[in-house]
Parts: sequence; structure tokens; C-alpha cells
Amino acid sequence: MEKFDLQRRNLGKWARSRFARELVKNRIWFVDIPRTSSTSVKTKLGQLYGSAYGKCYDRQNARKSGTVLVDHTPASKVIRVIGRENWDQLYTFSFVRNPWARFYSLYRFRIADGVLPATLEFNTYVQKLDEFRFRDRHSPFSRHEYHYPMLDYLMDDSEQLLVTECFKVEERSQAIIRIQEQTGVDLNTDSKEVLCSPDEYRDFYSAESREIVGRFYKDDIQYFNYAF
Repeated sequence: MEKFDLQRRNLGKWARSRFARELVKNRIWFVDIPRTSSTSVKTKLGQLYGSAYGKCYDRQNARKSGTVLVDHTPASKVIRVIGRENWDQLYTFSFVRNPWARFYSLYRFRIADGVLPATLEFNTYVQKLDEFRFRDRHSPFSRHEYHYPMLDYLMDDSEQLLVTECFKVEERSQAIIRIQEQTGVDLNTDSKEVLCSPDEYRDFYSAESREIVGRFYKDDIQYFNYAF
């Protein structure tokens, strides 16, 4: 069972039903993809709707909360918990980001979090992605949140988008207005974690690493119309 399934492996039908009812009552769910400003959105939703919507793990305070689902649970897994009929009653949304910028941000995040050694140079890190093999526990990409394409969080096995709307981080201001129009929820917040400037990533890619990331995340790049 991968980390993104249920936080409690033996979650009973009653707990699932209660969680589903809570989501249907609030009529909203956010699919949080790593390094897409997801922490600020989940934090705000948690303040508005309670712990079921908030962060499972508060990194700054090293504290876990009693959420049903762990952070960065794909839409398909949420549907498995609450059922498709309930899911279809919700306004569901997500944010995506330029894959090259997102991948570099994830690298910086892991360095800052102490998950990767500070001596690991970025282009060497990218090369390890090209050598990545599933189930290789020694790989820096052994956990799904370290390598998953964004579409894997958002699509089902038939490659159908599961969320009501998907927004680009680069157009965040317009997205916040749209979400408020649809739900009445104001997600404006100043609590965004910024590890690098929006265009800084370009300075750290070699021609080879740029090609590797472009190839690995080709579907994301094409679907969301991104370029380096």
C-alpha cells in the first residue's frame, strides 16, 4: 500500500461515510500536487472547514493532524474513499505548475528539508531521475511524491480529468477569483513558501537535464501547454 492511500489502514465504513458526508456538506475538495503552492491552499481550507481539509503533516511545527487522507492524495484515491456519486457533487480543483520549475522547486524543498544532502548538485539529481526504476528503495525518487507527473494526481485510468477545474500557479490571482466565484471561498493568503523566484530554475538546467525532465514529464507539458 502506497503512502497516499489511507492514513489509517483499517479505516471503517463509518469513518469513510462520515468523511464523505463532510465533503458533500461543504461541496469542495482540493487535490494538492506537491510544489504547486498547495500548502497555503490546504492551510486556508483547513482553517475554514476543519482538519479533514488541512495538512496531514505540518513541517514547520513537525506536527501531524488527524486527517483521513495523507497530503497529496490523488483524485482517484479520494474517489475510492468517498465514492464517485459523492465526488460528482463537489467542486473539485487543483493547481499545476511549469514542470521544469516544479521539479527544481521540489529539489530545493528536499535540500531545505534535509531529505537530500546539500552537496547533491541539481543536474546530478536530474540524471538520477533518468536512471530511476520503480521499487528501487535506494533511489531519491522511491516515493511517489518525488516523481509523480501532475496528471497522475488528476486523471483516472482512462485518462479522464477528474477535477472540475485545474488552474496554473502562474495565473494564481485569476484562479483565486474564479474559485471564489464558484464557491464563495476566498483563498487569498500571505502564507506561501517561496524557495526560489519564478524564473530562477532556468539558470540551473543543463541542456541534458532540461531534456530529461522534458521527456519524463512530456504528458504534463503537452496537456497543460508548458514550455521551458
